[in-house]
Amino acid sequence: MKKIIISLTIVIMLSLITTITLKIMYKKNKIEITLKQSEIEVYKDITLKEIINEEINLINDHKIDTEKVGEQELEINYKNKIFTYKENIKINIVDTESPVILSKNLTIYKGNDIDLVNSMLCGDNYDARPNCYVEGNYNINEIGTYNLKYIGVDSSNNKRELEFKLNVIEQPKETKNEPKEESFIAFKDIVNKHKKNNTRIGIDVSKWQGNIDFEAVKNAKAEFVMIKAGGSYIDGELYTDPYFITNIENALKNNLDVGVYFYSNANTIEQAKKEIDYVLDLIKEYDIKLGIAFDWENFTDFNTYNISFHTLNKMATTFLEETKNKGYKPLLYSSKYYLENIWNLNYDTWVAQYADNNTYQGDYVMWQQCSDGKIDGILGYVDIDILYE
Repeated sequence: MKKIIISLTIVIMLSLITTITLKIMYKKNKIEITLKQSEIEVYKDITLKEIINEEINLINDHKIDTEKVGEQELEINYKNKIFTYKENIKINIVDTESPVILSKNLTIYKGNDIDLVNSMLCGDNYDARPNCYVEGNYNINEIGTYNLKYIGVDSSNNKRELEFKLNVIEQPKETKNEPKEESFIAFKDIVNKHKKNNTRIGIDVSKWQGNIDFEAVKNAKAEFVMIKAGGSYIDGELYTDPYFITNIENALKNNLDVGVYFYSNANTIEQAKKEIDYVLDLIKEYDIKLGIAFDWENFTDFNTYNISFHTLNKMATTFLEETKNKGYKPLLYSSKYYLENIWNLNYDTWVAQYADNNTYQGDYVMWQQCSDGKIDGILGYVDIDILYE
């Protein structure tokens, strides 16, 4: 019996010694976790490992969710020697970017009221609707130039101020309207100037061009056509351009390469997903060589859409990624001005700039050179485009 008791005592003592030793080793090998940064900019693409100072064997490295401003608690699991550790850290997602104000001087006739706040674009990378207002005094009933200030403040108290002038002028007296000589750009002139070994010249069309003689368009040396497939209304309703089927079938029949574009009024990511699904269903029977363009142009009414620039870019990304996933070329359509001030995407770009020379400094694969073009086969005006290959 004594031998059993002694043996049990030895076992217990060894167990205690082992436990104490392991606890000492556990504490000794535990690392004091410190952070390179505890504040992270909203929407930043960053992983857990990137914010930790120490070189550790991190078990649960992952992308940090930076979509929402505020404090987060993150769990760190790491292995050091024979032990696995778990520790919680706190970080703060912050927004330090000020709203964007696309300011301009304004002119109105005496007595005409004006909504100054919504006459300019005031948006934010994070806030769907920053606080935008105008400071300064003016009188719409008194001719003069008024120096005013447009201010935008977001929910993180980032502030942007821009000065502008409001000019109130006398309304001119009515004069007899003299007939004006029609001004247009001939398709053949664009061909003569811009046709190179690495370019193709084409047009983009919708219902506004009416019935098109695509045989005449082809004979006029057009090499491709971008066709409006459809669009959406602000309430989310989707529609097909009434001339889409006729246009695409006759363009292909006359051996013109085609691409399509969708005129979006989306204000949610879910709506953008519905839009691309709608387009993909429309075009499934056709040979679309030039891809699908996302066309969102509602910048003059941007203040009423209640979306952030982040959401706008994410809507386009949703549309264009699905385009790519289904085997089509994705294109972002926009004017030079908004490409430079709003969009932040890495997709092929179809830039609109109505000028003799394109001054957009970013990369682009297509240039919408004018909206007052004339080509055989179309009675009215048409947009003329240059495709770079």
